[in-house]
Amino acid sequence: MSLTKNEKALGLIAGVAFIVAIALTFLMGVPAHANVASQTALSTATTSAAFSVTTSARILATTTNALGNGTSYTRIFASICTTSSNPVALNLDIDKPANGPAGSVTAYIAAAAGYQACYEITDRNAYSGAVTASSTNQTATLVTVKDYVQ
Repeated sequence: MSLTKNEKALGLIAGVAFIVAIALTFLMGVPAHANVASQTALSTATTSAAFSVTTSARILATTTNALGNGTSYTRIFASICTTSSNPVALNLDIDKPANGPAGSVTAYIAAAAGYQACYEITDRNAYSGAVTASSTNQTATLVTVKDYVQ
């Protein structure tokens, strides 16, 4: 099987274009294999945990001075979820009990009608403090937490 003159010319042009692109990449100082994921992911720490909540318990720590050595992080995103139909009260007011005085409950989550199954902390409701949770009927309820900080 032999190639026609046109096929050979197109192959030569494609080869030259490829070599020119590689040469320009090196001349401009841009890596040929730029990894987009590594450029956008800034040493982000992800933690996941599950808690069996009855009375008020801290389920998410504050992101300030997280290592105890003066280093602080910024919470990028957090999700707090339950698959139980038993409502769980959440408090985003440092370490006040989630079942404490009126007004100390920020949100309720439950996998039941009228409730959201998850509560999310995002850039729209940024919060870096601790979160406490409490089962509304004092029955042990499983709560899962994912926290992304950088």
